[in-house]
Amino acid sequence: MMADPVLAKPSGPCCLNGTIHRGEATGKFATVAGVETYVGTPKKPNGHILLYFPDVWGMFPNGLLIMDGFADAGYLVLGIDYFRGVNSHS
Repeated sequence: MMADPVLAKPSGPCCLNGTIHRGEATGKFATVAGVETYVGTPKKPNGHILLYFPDVWGMFPNGLLIMDGFADAGYLVLGIDYFRGVNSHS
């Protein structure tokens, strides 16, 4: 079986499907190295850290809830607002 030589392909229909998460974000914002960062703290830590890099929409509610889901799975989540609020829709 030959490996596909194309690393990245144009987005397809699967990229446009998503889920809107409902609820209130439970993490907290803190300043880490001078950058506003969303911190999702797990109740039962699994010893792993997940760095979350938001897309061009910034730190929007659905993204915060996604980070909370990873925290619920045991990860310490750091969501770095590297756009520095410029594209934030929260």
